[in-house]
Amino acid sequence: MLGKRQVCQQLSVEAFARTHALSPMETLVLKALCGGTRPGEIALQHCVALSTVRSQVGSIRAKTGAETIGALVRMVALLPPMVGALRRSPPVAADHPARALAAG
Repeated sequence: MLGKRQVCQQLSVEAFARTHALSPMETLVLKALCGGTRPGEIALQHCVALSTVRSQVGSIRAKTGAETIGALVRMVALLPPMVGALRRSPPVAADHPARALAAG
């Protein structure tokens, strides 16, 4: 099985966060959880109380319907990868306005 770090791609986490209307701090907490960081470590990294992180996790779970942190991470891990689609450049049509400007 793939590790959490491999399956929770950053773009997938950000898209998931936007879809569920997570706050910027909740998004940071979600990214950390998907990276395998424990709530206590997240609190230390962001210089906040553990109770603050626990409240944020509770809010994330309420907004997403996840019953546990593990279920939350699995929800994100099951999202299709987004990187491949973003790296491809769109096809340029022969009659594209930019081509006409470059040729003229």
